[in-house]
Amino acid sequence: MQTVAFTLAGTASGLAEDMKKGLIDRFRSLPIARSALVIGRTLGDALLNILVLFVMGLAGFVVGWRPSSGIAKISLAFLFLLFFGYALSWIGIYTGLAVRDARVVQNVSFLVTFPMTFLSNAFAPTTGMPRPLQYFAEWNPVSTMVAACRELFGLQNQFGATAGSFPSEHPLITSLFYMALIMVISFR
Repeated sequence: MQTVAFTLAGTASGLAEDMKKGLIDRFRSLPIARSALVIGRTLGDALLNILVLFVMGLAGFVVGWRPSSGIAKISLAFLFLLFFGYALSWIGIYTGLAVRDARVVQNVSFLVTFPMTFLSNAFAPTTGMPRPLQYFAEWNPVSTMVAACRELFGLQNQFGATAGSFPSEHPLITSLFYMALIMVISFR
């Protein structure tokens, strides 16, 4: 999940670098849709994520990770991760267009990515966190994606303060909602 979340930084810094080199201006002079530039960037990053997810899955398998839910659910989990990375890449597009300097963009991207990943259930159960932080962590889009993937991989989820809440009971639906919301906000 963390590796996919870093798609945001790669997309943002790549777009900022393209703008700095004048590539975007050259493409604007061509008879193509303005959206083609950013859609191409996000699709290219999504293709890279396919390779990244394959390598991460293979590395996990080598060190002992064994999903137990069947090939259909495992494939759906990887597809969910791919789409979540795609949605996050649109935040990267927004950041890259707003900031325009590759070094600054990378720092801004990490300011978004690190709190999202470290204040989630990805690394440690939220039950050990202070109660107010549990609410933030368990409603975090990264946490719902982690919970959805754990569910699809056949692994156990643990919820603390929000046990019984909509995200804890329906992490797949909540993750789809977050992906759609991220993309709608970023498309504006």
